[in-house]
Amino acid sequence: MSFRSTLAVLGWILALFAVAIALPVPIALAEGNGVLATTFLASGMLTLFIGVAMIMATRDQEIELLRREGFLIVALAWTVLPIFGALPFYFGIGLDPTDAYFEALSGLTTNGATIVPSVEALPKSLIFWRALMQGIGGFGTAVFAIVFAAMLGLGEQSGRLPHLSRNRHDGVGRRIGNAAESLGITFATLIGICALMLWLVGIPAFDAVAHAFSAVSTGGFSSRDLSVSAFDNPRAEAVLIVFMLAGGMNVLLHWGLMRGRIGPYFRDRELRLYLLVAGLGAGVAAAAIATSGLYSVPEGLRFGIFAAVSALTTTGFVAEDPDLIVGHWPEVVPVTLFILMVIGGTTGSSAGGIRIARFNLLILQASKELARLSFPHSVRRLSVAGTLVDEGVTQAAWGYFFFYVVSLAAVGLFLTANGLDFRLAMASAASSLSSAGPLKATLAGASGHGILHYADYPDTAKWALAFAMLIGRLEFFALLSLLNPAFWRR
Repeated sequence: MSFRSTLAVLGWILALFAVAIALPVPIALAEGNGVLATTFLASGMLTLFIGVAMIMATRDQEIELLRREGFLIVALAWTVLPIFGALPFYFGIGLDPTDAYFEALSGLTTNGATIVPSVEALPKSLIFWRALMQGIGGFGTAVFAIVFAAMLGLGEQSGRLPHLSRNRHDGVGRRIGNAAESLGITFATLIGICALMLWLVGIPAFDAVAHAFSAVSTGGFSSRDLSVSAFDNPRAEAVLIVFMLAGGMNVLLHWGLMRGRIGPYFRDRELRLYLLVAGLGAGVAAAAIATSGLYSVPEGLRFGIFAAVSALTTTGFVAEDPDLIVGHWPEVVPVTLFILMVIGGTTGSSAGGIRIARFNLLILQASKELARLSFPHSVRRLSVAGTLVDEGVTQAAWGYFFFYVVSLAAVGLFLTANGLDFRLAMASAASSLSSAGPLKATLAGASGHGILHYADYPDTAKWALAFAMLIGRLEFFALLSLLNPAFWRR
């Protein structure tokens, strides 16, 4: 285990993050807020100083990263970066340390749960910083997911980016760098196109950029208190549906498209299942809302489709006033949205949830076991699209599902013990684990009672949800591996 190599890479990550912290400075100056501009600049300089100090302390160390160091870097990055990302909230608007860390962690994990009672009351530079953190978090999530999936030989990652093949001798650090370089332009292009299209359909430029960051990273932070519903713009909602779906897809598909390869979109089985689930979920939600009598049929279809896509991609945007959702939408809608949120997006995306590929394996394995009840002596091998699935992969999928359910129960019960209504507690826990924080009110709101803003939660509940965001983003296994002594002895 090379702790010095780990420290060096973390130093470089902090140095790059310092540059990002300084980006809102021109916006703060344009607003005439010199104090906040100074806060961003000082926060960036502090982050840069610490990052450079870590780099200099390990400058004589040749960086050699194996899988263990890779897991540790990912865990440390998602734990440490929010500390520095929280500095503008703490020094700029006086949020206490718990609230500032919660907001920054929510952004970097693309959760989207906000501690700020009124987003529109924030300076634009802080609103931009929230959006930028989601872009950074979504990009980082996709890069790390693809790199480690390729190293483990999972999915089709290694075949899509040639320099990610696990047969090459490059270390984790080189692979991460290669993936970041290849995919960074893809992410930036998607965000730019989304922002442009939102602006063309009537969304103000600043709001268009903020929501583009959030949609492509499947984050959920909005520049408005009422989220997307503040615009009441069906064309903008259609644009966001497209880019939320794109954000929930494997980013390597988009990388290939930028190089003229459209074929993988049609050959990717997980993508077909993803779109099928999106269609089914949207159909159920839209039909339920359209026939509820609350809206005209076109409006019901509009709100239902948007809500379903937002849930499946774990973005969390809402196209209807949350006060009109809570206690009014048919009960089948929050149940459908909950299922979609738990399923989540595809491998290699920034979306949360269990993921389509794992969920497909769970269903296939369950079907195989049911068939075995009728034919107990038969030998059945699990296959996907004609390819035999290694038993270890199936066991890993069931293991992930087990830890998801246990974590959901544990966090939900802890929140209940801290005074939250049981349904609200479970909705909060599930939306945090699945990186879909803004959906909390929609999921818990059928009863219309006990809905609290995250700012009103006790500090113990906020830390529990922060932990849920972290383990959900790390997908359990990275964290569990770090806690396993045998992992460090290898």
